[in-house]
Amino acid sequence: MRVSNKMLADNITANLFRQTEQIVRKQREVYTGKRINSASDDPIGIGQALRHRKTIAAIEQYQTNIKEARMRIEHDETIFDTVEKLLQQAVDMSLDTNVDNRLLYAEQVSDIREEILQLANSKMGDDYIFGGYQTGTEPFLSDGTYVGDGGEKAYSIANNIQIDLKTDGSDIFQGAHDVFAVLDQLSTDLTSGTAADIASHAAPLNEVIDHLETVRAQASAAYQRLELTDAHWGTYKVNVENMLSSIEDVDPAEVIVELQALQTAYETSLATSAKIIQPNLMQFLS
Repeated sequence: MRVSNKMLADNITANLFRQTEQIVRKQREVYTGKRINSASDDPIGIGQALRHRKTIAAIEQYQTNIKEARMRIEHDETIFDTVEKLLQQAVDMSLDTNVDNRLLYAEQVSDIREEILQLANSKMGDDYIFGGYQTGTEPFLSDGTYVGDGGEKAYSIANNIQIDLKTDGSDIFQGAHDVFAVLDQLSTDLTSGTAADIASHAAPLNEVIDHLETVRAQASAAYQRLELTDAHWGTYKVNVENMLSSIEDVDPAEVIVELQALQTAYETSLATSAKIIQPNLMQFLS
């Protein structure tokens, strides 16, 4: 079979085209640092890479949830610490036998009651945090009536695993005793009650403090669990990222050497083709 100049030119053109494609692909690898830049580069590899990316996205969402939960616990802890200190002041005043201080204490207890009410109606962002699921309205009315519900704030921290944080203000602030009612009565007794009446409020106030300590202990345990889970996801994420890198990433030095070799081969092909087809390739394409 006679090989015509046109057939020879077509073969040379096809070969140069393949080499050009290889160079372009290698240049893309150098530019992106990735071995896989399209599905055709490695169909099996891209499937594995997509699975790893999905896993990483899930981990990052869990980490975001954990961060939000930790911030919530830290925010609540600041509130509970302040409430306990205020309640301890009220306890101390109820046990003070100096009658000359009673009217002043009555005003201070009223102020403490209002401050605790404000703390119980605290918000985090746009949401009230102690109203259960009722995050859009203040959970406590001015008279201390709770208008929220018993809902909890749930955070997903792993597949089918969530951590629930207490948001039921009635349990937190009225679970042992109604703190607002106790403080109201203490203020009244400081104004017109007997020493025994005043001192009788120390016990229920201490029980409220003890109940808050229990709430704080539960939150602390949840916080430790969040820290451990976050550490686990941090380590696991690094492992998945390494597996993804082994599939997608290229060795920069190696790919540059390969690119240089392809460019040299291409230039050699061009030079050789020019010698094979004389004097002008275009003359043989018609």
